[in-house]
Amino acid sequence: MPTPMEFMEHLANAGKDQAPVTYTDVPVSYHPLNIDSIEGVDEETAPYVKPAKEALALAYVTLNQLNEARRALVNDESLTEGAKLLKLADFAGKHQETVSRKFDAVHQNLTAGINDLERQLNAPVAEAARISPFAPDIRNHVKALSFDKQHEWINEMIKKDDRQSLNAVLGAPAFLSGLTDEWQKIQAKRYHKAMNPGLTTRLDVMIKAREKIETVGAQFVHTDVEKSLGHKHGWREVQRLRAVKVTANDPFKF
Repeated sequence: MPTPMEFMEHLANAGKDQAPVTYTDVPVSYHPLNIDSIEGVDEETAPYVKPAKEALALAYVTLNQLNEARRALVNDESLTEGAKLLKLADFAGKHQETVSRKFDAVHQNLTAGINDLERQLNAPVAEAARISPFAPDIRNHVKALSFDKQHEWINEMIKKDDRQSLNAVLGAPAFLSGLTDEWQKIQAKRYHKAMNPGLTTRLDVMIKAREKIETVGAQFVHTDVEKSLGHKHGWREVQRLRAVKVTANDPFKF
């Protein structure tokens, strides 16, 4: 059974001389190749989401280890069914804590990176809007246009690469140009993509990787670790058995 690091090394070689390893009883959503399938992931952007891929590999291998442990305990005749469940639960709890810490750290780092990229993209636009003497007139002009005409104006300015006009409208509060915050955000993304495609692609990839970490992390903690216990009542039965064990051991305390 490979460790998460060995599993990642295997994936690096997959497609060259071997097929990727998959575990049929682990949900496919955990497979680290999900990160590679994000639109925009390539040799340039992959390093920025590699920690997310490693987190998925850890969860993927861990769930397989829990399933293997449960199957192994079936043949242990020295333990009652309750004792088997308690032993598996202790094993699962330690692994869950390790995986959760990894997911939390990756999420925090991705968020910090995303915030930094957004600052790099937005700060120059806001600064240009602040210092331009023509910015108020440009915003007043756009504010007087209908919604359709505002859209046409944005398209035309992007086509003309008129950064002064775009900065004036997209770098200031939306209401000054008669825009909604959401619509301005959409147009700013288009602007950034046109003017700085590399940075924008990296940002999109990191945002999607963070979303994947959030979704799979919640699935791991709230659903799939409990499923790996193989008992219909899961953690509730574990809690009950632990309470029974404490009560049974009370007479043996000195």
